[in-house]
Parts: sequence; C-alpha cells; structure tokens
Amino acid sequence: MQIRQGDLLFEKVTHKPSGVFKKAKDNIIEYGEGTGHVHALATPEHAELMVDTGTNLVDYINVLQPAVIGHNTHQPVTLSPGTWVVTRQVSLELRERRTVHYVDD
Repeated sequence: MQIRQGDLLFEKVTHKPSGVFKKAKDNIIEYGEGTGHVHALATPEHAELMVDTGTNLVDYINVLQPAVIGHNTHQPVTLSPGTWVVTRQVSLELRERRTVHYVDD
C-alpha cells in the first residue's frame, strides 16, 4: 500500500528497513524549505518516527494504531498499523548534473 502527501511517499512494508535508527525527538517527519510548513504526526501517541542515524532523516514509521499525518496545505492522511517507509521525491537534472530535492509546501 502506498499513500502520497505532497513530496512524501509512505509505503507499507512487511519488514523494518536495515540500518541504525533512533526514535525521533519530536513529531516532525519533514520540514518545508520554502514556507516552514511541516509534515507532522498529528497523533504522536499512535506511532513512532524512526530516524536514520546516518542521514538524520525520518526513514520509517512504526504505527501502533491508525495514525494521522498532517500538513498545512495538504489533506491529512491516515496510516494503518504496521511499518511504513518514508520516501522523499527527488528529480535528477541531467543537463546540469545535479540532484534537485522537491519541497511541496
């Protein structure tokens, strides 16, 4: 199952990703670069945001009860219990040989 909210894709998986993770200190999944809007866990008691210690980004969410993800300009989405991987939209600009990270505030 996949759910998109702006530039974030949430994908339900059957196993936890490999790597070294720690529990996030707040309920923010991703900060917007332009407007300061955030993708955030609106029901923090229902899930754990897990941060990759190498990138310091939320890479997966361990959902214990249906959890709502909110954003200032997008409709809220609800994740069902289980493990959800977070993917950020990226575009490759081959002519300029650079990677552009899209931020949909």
